[in-house]
Amino acid sequence: MRGYSLNPLESFYGLTLGNARALSLEARIGTLDIGTDADLIVLNSQATHAMRTRMLSVESLSDELFVIQTLGDDRAIEETYIAGNPHKSPLEAANRL
Repeated sequence: MRGYSLNPLESFYGLTLGNARALSLEARIGTLDIGTDADLIVLNSQATHAMRTRMLSVESLSDELFVIQTLGDDRAIEETYIAGNPHKSPLEAANRL
């Protein structure tokens, strides 16, 4: 990436409100504000051995998001909500580990 460092806070912003603003939909999506639409995932930053090990040295939210961003995969998804309705049970998540 030629000297460009990845900022996890900027990355997660880009995935949420940043994309909503790019589409001129920020009044409707991209936030957790009351009255907005949201499809969500609940992430587990300690879902794998590598993630648990790296989390031992985490000192900030930015560090934790970096772990999820770089080491996370589908096993880090604990639950998925579509229009407020759960679509993946915790039992399913436990069976995948």
